Amino acid sequence: METDKGRQEDEIASLAEIYEAEEFFRIKKEDSGSAIECRLSGLFSLPEKLLKVKYLNLNVQGKCPSLPYLKFFVRYLPPANLFVTFPPNYPSENPPSFKLSVSWLPVWETSRVCQKLDELWLANKGNEILFIWMNFLKFELLSFLDIRYYLDVSLIFTAFEEPKQYLNSDLIRLSDPRAFNDHIFMNPKAYLIKYDVCRHRIHFHSSFYTCKICFSEISGRHCSEITKCGHIYCKDCMRQYISLRISEGKVNSICCPEHKCNTEVMPDLVKELVSPEIYERYERLLLKVTLDSMSDIIYCPRSSCQYPVTRDGEDTLATCANCFYNFCAFCRKVYHGVAPCAMNSQEQQKLIVEYQTANHAEKKLLEKKYGRRQLQIVVENHLTNSYLKENTKPCPNCLARITKTEGCNKMTCGHCQAHFCWLCGKHLSGPDPYEHFHDAVGGTCFLRLFEGVEIPQIIFENDFE
Repeated sequence: METDKGRQEDEIASLAEIYEAEEFFRIKKEDSGSAIECRLSGLFSLPEKLLKVKYLNLNVQGKCPSLPYLKFFVRYLPPANLFVTFPPNYPSENPPSFKLSVSWLPVWETSRVCQKLDELWLANKGNEILFIWMNFLKFELLSFLDIRYYLDVSLIFTAFEEPKQYLNSDLIRLSDPRAFNDHIFMNPKAYLIKYDVCRHRIHFHSSFYTCKICFSEISGRHCSEITKCGHIYCKDCMRQYISLRISEGKVNSICCPEHKCNTEVMPDLVKELVSPEIYERYERLLLKVTLDSMSDIIYCPRSSCQYPVTRDGEDTLATCANCFYNFCAFCRKVYHGVAPCAMNSQEQQKLIVEYQTANHAEKKLLEKKYGRRQLQIVVENHLTNSYLKENTKPCPNCLARITKTEGCNKMTCGHCQAHFCWLCGKHLSGPDPYEHFHDAVGGTCFLRLFEGVEIPQIIFENDFE
């Protein structure tokens, strides 16, 4: 027994040197003469590709066989936890007693693993077994359970939704008493995703990455990962990039800096990197851009307010919820009830022509009737609108007026970054906006990408001879 005790201590010391504390932990007891107890957690690696996890309620499937599986993907699975107690005559005669928990397996599947551990002991009886057991849990468990392309947690999900039926199952009573699952009544999807995120964060922080902007080798603790595309940059570069986009007012187009990557940078990452003042500006601009793209949103005409107001269909009354100012939703002037707005566009144009062709006395009469300042505003607005109508076109997404000074007929709105055709005004929302000009069947702009573009004529010296 003294020899066994010494071998036990040596085995524990060796395992403590081989594995990290999260994988091997000795449970200390106050009584130095008590049996040695320890916990082994087999942290195993999944294949290079993400592991698909599928699930459904098996009882519901019995009533509806065509019910499809739900699925999600993980990079890491929680470890198999083995709780071991050494008997006095281990390893010379008897194996360690143990209990095994695998959170993503039902207990009858975990029972198979317990039997496999027994077989490994029988094949190595008289020798230290913990390292062999640990190697099996870390590197061979998935292949032993034939988990190659997906993991089916339907039994766990059914137990979560219908715990009483699970507890009354005959399979539980027939299972190995050493097998248990301490997460059986938790939602498996929420639990596995939470573990995957936490494990990935630990791995990310402990690794080093090359920033794709400054090309420096940086610790993961000082890097930011754009989750959806997986591109990684150092926090300093991302902070400068995001701050620049916000200062330019392009808050709705903060995408991954990687070339041709259109993955959007999420607000949580923006908040993590920039200062509170810059983030406040980001939220304010993002709200304004969103409201500007909504056709039923107008702004309070008071220059000191400018609060967004929801327009109710054809109702002319609009009330600002901030300053309680009542104004006309169409002409933006003080509310005038059922009376029509002061002037429509035709009346304005007629008044402008009348004012421009009138003599001095007639102009005085018009100024007295409408007000000199009002006439100046009408003339300025008419000229502005005429210019906008002749030289600009509205963005089909946010309705901002766009002017074309040069380049092809594929336009990009500087306000919302939407693509549209200058010729027909169509919103080009596909992945390749230039396909619109290659559509020979249903389009009117086929091969008209450079229509109207002035190409400078190159003059060669021989032309003068």
